[in-house]
Amino acid sequence: MYPRTSALTSKSSGQVSRFPAERLGDAELVQAAARGDADAISVIWDRYAGLVRGILRGALGPDLIVEDLLQEVFIALVKGAKGIQEGAALRGYLVGVAVRLSALELRRRKVRRWVMLSPTGELPDTSVLPRDSEGRQALQALY
Repeated sequence: MYPRTSALTSKSSGQVSRFPAERLGDAELVQAAARGDADAISVIWDRYAGLVRGILRGALGPDLIVEDLLQEVFIALVKGAKGIQEGAALRGYLVGVAVRLSALELRRRKVRRWVMLSPTGELPDTSVLPRDSEGRQALQALY
């Protein structure tokens, strides 16, 4: 087996070893991610990307935006890792960010439908109705 002292964190380098990933706890990963360790973030990605992708797909369905939102969840982790007080809260943190981002996307879609924007966010071309001269004459005669 592997020695326990060298499997987690090297004191001199401050880097997290990716091997073996299953031995690293969430607390150590969060601490290393807060220091900006890219290997720790990679291990977190390997461990939780499937869960987060499943949450996003469950909320939004099979959509191309799921992969973009998945990356946004982990960008939020990189930015907010220092604010995670307890390492065991990592899973809940990622799930919470995924739920909030999917709710924002659903709200964005609702507004686009309400305002009748295209999926790219632009106004659709308005159709010009042909003039109804006979109908206009009939309305003038009525009034």
